[in-house]
Amino acid sequence: VAFEDPWLNGGEDILSSKFEDEVPGKVISRQIIVNTLLDVMGGGLTGNGLPLPPPRPKQSISGSTVQSFSTNRQTPSHLHINVPSSSSSAFSDHHGSTYDYVSHENIILLYMFIASNLHMYTTFILLPPKTLHKVLVRLAQDHDPNTRIDREKAVQNLLTVYTPGNQEQIVGLYEDAGFWKVLEDVYRRDKKYGKLVEAYLKDDERREDVFDCVQKLLSSSDLNNRQKEEVKRVFMIRISQFVEIDGQKAANIVEHFMQGDHADAIWRLEEDQEFDDDEYHATADKRLFSYLRGLLEPYEEQDEQDEMNQNQVHQGLIK
Repeated sequence: VAFEDPWLNGGEDILSSKFEDEVPGKVISRQIIVNTLLDVMGGGLTGNGLPLPPPRPKQSISGSTVQSFSTNRQTPSHLHINVPSSSSSAFSDHHGSTYDYVSHENIILLYMFIASNLHMYTTFILLPPKTLHKVLVRLAQDHDPNTRIDREKAVQNLLTVYTPGNQEQIVGLYEDAGFWKVLEDVYRRDKKYGKLVEAYLKDDERREDVFDCVQKLLSSSDLNNRQKEEVKRVFMIRISQFVEIDGQKAANIVEHFMQGDHADAIWRLEEDQEFDDDEYHATADKRLFSYLRGLLEPYEEQDEQDEMNQNQVHQGLIK
């Protein structure tokens, strides 16, 4: 039976036992399934069950020791767990500090499963806030890069039905976990638009989208002058990072949204050249050149593509 099967909604769907020593007419529901899994391996509904293994440390771990939760990046509706034997060290010592990563990964899988599915079955699954908080914190505290995307998606789903307390501490966990999409939702909700821009810069998967983000914020009628000034302030402080991504787009934002104050932008880029490190100095020179070229010799996207094609042809002729 799949977890999304309507049969698990309960009601008149009853399992009749074929064995005389079992109680006939026992209802199996999603709530019972989740409760049982939590009681057996997830610390219980109240956190008073078996002690949980510690979160995975932040150091990188060999890919051979990690089993990815999902390869198709879809919301998980099936849960496959490696259940350790009763003699396993993961459950044999309630007070010991030795846990294997198999049981740790099982717990993360379970918590991802619950967080990913809870919002779809709020009528049939009720969990206390303490349990939801434990699930949220554990998913954020884990540092397995192979499950980061899946853990972040699970947290996003969980946050649609649960609002944690102590937001400052939770936001710190999101930042440490690299949950930039979660942080985007948080910063938009809290109207911290400067932080929102920084989140885009830190997200390796969406860094190039930061220009669209800044343009939309500065063009929006929903932001007041103070909020727009905060976005501009962050942009100028991080100007080197913007130019590193695309010098011309950075120059365009200065031209259209900052009264064309290129002198300030250039001064900030030149400040980077004051560092004694030769390698960093060369990088700063490249950023300044990229900005000035984008400002004085702007190119069209088609022109850039033609130039790349010409370079490829030229290299081919040399060979």
